[in-house]
Amino acid sequence: MTPWDGWGQPARVLEQQDPIAAEGGVPSGAVDIYAGIEEMRPRIASGDWKDLERAYEAMCRETDARAASAISFIDLAPYASALEASLEAVGKRIRPATAAVYWEFDPDNGWQSNFYECRTYRPEVDGDDDWASDFDPSTVIDGPAMPDLAARLAPTWNGTVSDTARNLYLIARTMAAFGRASAAWLDDAPLCAGFHDQSIVFRFAPTG
Repeated sequence: MTPWDGWGQPARVLEQQDPIAAEGGVPSGAVDIYAGIEEMRPRIASGDWKDLERAYEAMCRETDARAASAISFIDLAPYASALEASLEAVGKRIRPATAAVYWEFDPDNGWQSNFYECRTYRPEVDGDDDWASDFDPSTVIDGPAMPDLAARLAPTWNGTVSDTARNLYLIARTMAAFGRASAAWLDDAPLCAGFHDQSIVFRFAPTG
């Protein structure tokens, strides 16, 4: 299965082959949110935040137009500004021994977030991001919350097509906001981000 469909939207990864999906329509049944997250990586690597948001809005709109409109209406400019201010604060106090900085938000807790100065780091190709939990608790910096996004979280995380598409769009908008804020990152340490319990986190700057 190719990672992108012919319209530049994220491909739906079905638990079972769906004849409607095969004909190019809206899939039915359950999808795997983690496959959709994996398909975000090329768009995040490209740094085209509008494209990232547009692709996942389109997927969401196909299954729940009302939710897509509500999510797209949320003004994330203040959120991105708050993230940028937090990144600047982290950059001013980062220690030479810091191997990477990881930002994590919690979808189940009002989108509350934290920045972690990690003592170790491994590149994405290794497929092991346990390093993100190797940090000094005394260096943790609180990041901004975003309850407006949290209020739109679907009833199930990885359930129906509409719920999964909605949650993917929320993650995409969050990562786009963080990506815009990451322009403020001037340190050489890798900057990474993800949601709580994400297995392989996203890389921003520098990538690797």
